[in-house]
Amino acid sequence: MVEVATLFRNHFKNWDRKISLKELIAHINDLIEEREFIGRFAAFILVLMNVKTGECWLSNAGDSLVHVYDRSQGKMKTLTLPECPAAGPIATFMMESKITQIKYQLNKGDALFLLQTVLKNRKAGSEMKI
Repeated sequence: MVEVATLFRNHFKNWDRKISLKELIAHINDLIEEREFIGRFAAFILVLMNVKTGECWLSNAGDSLVHVYDRSQGKMKTLTLPECPAAGPIATFMMESKITQIKYQLNKGDALFLLQTVLKNRKAGSEMKI
């Protein structure tokens, strides 16, 4: 987790305001794939949002559903991102063409729901609480 956070920080360290989440996803994939975590992968959605304008840029690996409350319609909507393999199981050059980035506009009163699931490995005999 710390390594991924470091990749994220380094990606935006000298940011030129160009929105390129595809490159960051490729770096995360490389990190997981290089460590050869057999059977391990990461499914996630990256979002970069301008909180003043509501502009959002989304990119994903493995996970593709984003839930949005649309205030003007008064209901939840599901935004489906293009399919992309999860990060880790295959080399970046094999998934690179599937990594996409889309732009989405939130309007005043809308809400973007980003769900997080974290499961930790447990040792034999220990309880796992979720």
